[in-house]
Amino acid sequence: MTQHLVYQGKEKRERKTVVVDRELEKIYRRHRVVTVDVVLKEASKENHPLHSFFEWDDQAAAQKYRTVQCYSLILASKFVVSLIENETVTPKQIKGTAQVRKLLSTYRGAGFRLRTDVLKDAESRAAVIESKRSQLRSWCDSVIDISELGELRDSILAKLCNG
Repeated sequence: MTQHLVYQGKEKRERKTVVVDRELEKIYRRHRVVTVDVVLKEASKENHPLHSFFEWDDQAAAQKYRTVQCYSLILASKFVVSLIENETVTPKQIKGTAQVRKLLSTYRGAGFRLRTDVLKDAESRAAVIESKRSQLRSWCDSVIDISELGELRDSILAKLCNG
């Protein structure tokens, strides 16, 4: 005898991404642009589907904003790279966007540690490598429709699959 379960009560909850995508599409159709100001104006209405995704208590929002500012400050931190050649330290400034962070976070919520310390620890190093590989995969997904980057994308994906 097969048992059938019938669930009663609340309707099936939609995933956040489904709700957000649908509502952003509606906002775009209505305003022909999606900006922070437009989304916040729409979402400020208590019955709007995006309303619950925002902190409307000003004191709590201020603390969260300071947290975001602090995180951004930490992530913006750069430093001068020192290369060790023949046991002599040679300071070398990396130009442009190729700068590397002095502080790294291996696991979400675990804070930041000095890059040299993180990369010396095998488990932390493996976590950083996997995170960077994941970022490369995400980048490849984000440029799938840009033909000028197709060759680079294919090379990266091939390397990721082989490595």
